Amino acid sequence: IFKYLNNLSDREAIREFTCNPFVQYLCGRQTMEFKPPFTRQSMIGFRKRFEGGEEVLNRILGEVLAVAGLRSVDVEQIIIDSTCFEKNVRFPTDVRLIERAISYVWKFRKKYGVRMRRAYRKEMKKLSRTVRFDGRSKGNREAVEAAKARIRAILGILLRDFTRKYQGQKISLSQEDLQMLTRCGVVQAQVKGSRNKIYSLHEPQVVCVAKNKAGKKYEFGTKVTLAISKAGLIVGCVPFMHNPNDSKTVEAVVRNAEKVTGFKTVEAVGDRGYRQPKGAKDILGGRVRISIPEAGGANTPEEKAAAREKFGRRASIEPRIEHVKDDHRARRNYLHGRCGDVFNAMFSCIAFDLKKLVSWHEEEVRKKERRNMAAA
Repeated sequence: IFKYLNNLSDREAIREFTCNPFVQYLCGRQTMEFKPPFTRQSMIGFRKRFEGGEEVLNRILGEVLAVAGLRSVDVEQIIIDSTCFEKNVRFPTDVRLIERAISYVWKFRKKYGVRMRRAYRKEMKKLSRTVRFDGRSKGNREAVEAAKARIRAILGILLRDFTRKYQGQKISLSQEDLQMLTRCGVVQAQVKGSRNKIYSLHEPQVVCVAKNKAGKKYEFGTKVTLAISKAGLIVGCVPFMHNPNDSKTVEAVVRNAEKVTGFKTVEAVGDRGYRQPKGAKDILGGRVRISIPEAGGANTPEEKAAAREKFGRRASIEPRIEHVKDDHRARRNYLHGRCGDVFNAMFSCIAFDLKKLVSWHEEEVRKKERRNMAAA
C-alpha cells in the first residue's frame, strides 16, 4: 500500500523504507533498521500469493471505506465508467509479433538442440530492413508488402520444421515453452479482422481497447470498470479478462460495489455507452436504475435542471480516473500476468481512497487551526 500510495517502484519502495524512520515505525518496527527486511524478489513472491484472491483485495478496499465512515446514502447513487489500464507492452503490429515469434523459435532450437534445415537468419535481416526503411516511399509499397508476406511464410516454415523435428526426436518441451509455441502459431495465422488476437507473446491476456481519441486511438492492457460514491471515493473496481461492451459491465460493477461497501445501490449513472439492450432502464430485476444522458428524458424545467446537475456530476469520475493512473502507478502496468493486472488495479484504487482520507484529515486540521487562531 505504501508503494502505491507514493507512486514508487519496488526498488524505490525498498530505498524509501531503508531511509525513512517514519515508514518503518508505521510498518511495526521498534528500532531504526538500515538493512531492508525484504527484497524485490520477495515482493514478487508476495504479489503471487494474491493470484485468484480478488476476495482479499475487495475486503481491504472495504476496510478502507469503513475507516472513511461511508454511509448507505453515499452509495445509493454511484457513478460508473470504464477505462483501460495499459500494460507495459510494445505497440503491436503483425510484423513485430511475427519477428518476435521467429526469435522464440530460434531460442527453442538452441535450447533443445534441435537441428533444423535452415534458420533464415540472413534473409530475415534483409527482410526486416526492407519493412522498416523502404516503407517510407510510396514506390516501394509493393516490395514492403511482399517482404511482410515472406516473413509470415518463414515463421510457418520454422514452426512446422521445429515441430516435426522435436516430435521425431521425442524431445519433451516444458509446459511454458509449449504454450509459447502455440501462441507463435496463433500469431502466424492471425490477420486483420481476426477474433481473439494475441497482442503480446509474453502477455497473451492483453486486449485492445478502442478509445476513439485524437491523441491515442487504441490502448493495450486490461479493461477496468470503476464506481465512485457521492463523496468521490472509489467503491467498486472490476478488471475484466476480455473486452466486453460497457453495457455488459454494469451488473458486475454494481454487485462489486454492494459487496465491498455492504450497502445497496439504487441508481448507477453512466455515459451513453451504458445504454442497455432493448432500451431497458434497470438491471438486477428492476432493483437498480440506469441513468444515461438522453434527449427528451426531462420535460419540466425542474427535471431538466436536476438532470443537468446529475450528469454534470457524472463527469467528475474522469479526473479521478486520471489521478488513479498518474498518482498511483496505473498509467503503465509493469506486473506480469493476470494476477499482476488485478493486483495493480485494486491497489491503485485502494491507494487513491487512502490518499483521499489523508487529504480530508489535513483539511480538518487546517480548519481547526484557523478556528483556534480566530478565537485567539
